[in-house]
Amino acid sequence: MPLDEHIAHDFLLGGLLQIASVESIKLVARLYEPDIGNPASGLVYVFIPDMHLTTRKVRDEKIHRGFNHERMFVDLIKQLVRLRNSSAGIPIYVFQLGDFLDLWRENTNDPERILQDFWGVYRCLHAADRQNRIDARFIIGNHDAPLIGCPYMSGAVHLQAFFPLNPEPKVYVTHGDILDPVEKLPDELQRFFVYQASGSGLDQLWGKLMGDDKANDLGHLIDVRQSTCYNIEDDQPVTIGPIQPMMMTRNLPERYNVNGQHKFHEPCMERVGHYNRENNLQMRAAVVAHTHRAGIFLDDDARFTMLDCGAWIGNHTLEDGGIKPNCQIGVVCGNDFRIYQLDADDNLSKQYEKNMIV
Repeated sequence: MPLDEHIAHDFLLGGLLQIASVESIKLVARLYEPDIGNPASGLVYVFIPDMHLTTRKVRDEKIHRGFNHERMFVDLIKQLVRLRNSSAGIPIYVFQLGDFLDLWRENTNDPERILQDFWGVYRCLHAADRQNRIDARFIIGNHDAPLIGCPYMSGAVHLQAFFPLNPEPKVYVTHGDILDPVEKLPDELQRFFVYQASGSGLDQLWGKLMGDDKANDLGHLIDVRQSTCYNIEDDQPVTIGPIQPMMMTRNLPERYNVNGQHKFHEPCMERVGHYNRENNLQMRAAVVAHTHRAGIFLDDDARFTMLDCGAWIGNHTLEDGGIKPNCQIGVVCGNDFRIYQLDADDNLSKQYEKNMIV
């Protein structure tokens, strides 16, 4: 693997391990697959999956679940901004993969009241001052499609994306609902059912249909805090937590927790194949969310890779039977695809915050 892919991944990890509210970072899955052919090995792409923000009132009084560890998330985005602005010069691009807001459970097409409740989260991801925001691109999901017309989000909202654009894209990015057979039901019917079911026993029935009625099993996770830490910058002006030792990229297995089957694999390959034929491309990878189940999937026959980035809502089970909140990100540098689970220090970042001032 080219050295710059090691450097880019270690640069990001070293920075994330400085975040005081992050207790640990664990590797959920990794695949290094040269056949993808992504030449952008010196760029870092970070993917934030489903967040499902509702107002705090709806979360606390009706659905009793929601966006996990808001403080740690804000700290994460702020640190990504610092890393991007540092003199190391490694570009960082952030995609939020859809269902940023849950307008269905809020029963509204107006995102303003949710954004006002989570203004710090919104401001870190997308605000007027680029020096202090990450300038994220938002991929539309089925629960937040009205964001297309939201003046707050002008220029940041996309139905899908491709990267890198120069010389030609190698990876397709989508929320994933368009690949889901369940989504063939009319949106308004689904939306009505989700709103009516939220906070009731019917919500469990809908959860079983959607596959999110219980905590996901992510399997064995590798704690990256091993070996010695890559030195991001000796003169970096901001350090928001103690530097923790971490496992170097070259010591991680090149294929870890990679599975062979995913319910979206076939429809996704068909969709990407259509784009390839129409535009004379050779894309062999996709990044999705929507399922809330993090994992990397490779069809060895078709040589097609899918990165399913997980969620920031709901829980996953540990090997000892314990439960942790989902706080997952996908990371791509060149042909090195990964998913990390961030575990919060509960003393610094509660699972659900009443109010946040950032």
